[in-house]
Amino acid sequence: EKTKGLDPETTLFIIVSKTFTTLETLTNAREARTWLLEELKAKGAIDGSDAKNAEAIKKHFVAVSTNLEKVAEFGIDPNNAFGFWNWVGGRYSVDSAVGTSLAVVFGPARFEEFL
Repeated sequence: EKTKGLDPETTLFIIVSKTFTTLETLTNAREARTWLLEELKAKGAIDGSDAKNAEAIKKHFVAVSTNLEKVAEFGIDPNNAFGFWNWVGGRYSVDSAVGTSLAVVFGPARFEEFL
């Protein structure tokens, strides 16, 4: 399980989907959301109410997408979304906002080296 050893109070999920309709991506995002809410509730960090759940999602999820409407439907604050142009194709997207997760994981110097 990929979440083993993660602290839900300090975990940030970056959901990357151009249209925010890709089945595999949304399935994983929903699993992450379920894990986060269950773990935060188990730790007593949230009470499981809709309001606290929504607050937790806004705090622990950001999106990279061109579809802010779908981002908001998922529960991510559109102000916490990195956009990019619709015409950016998959093979050219790594140096757009789509590469945000890589930049976070590897750091700016290594990411620049990669580019």
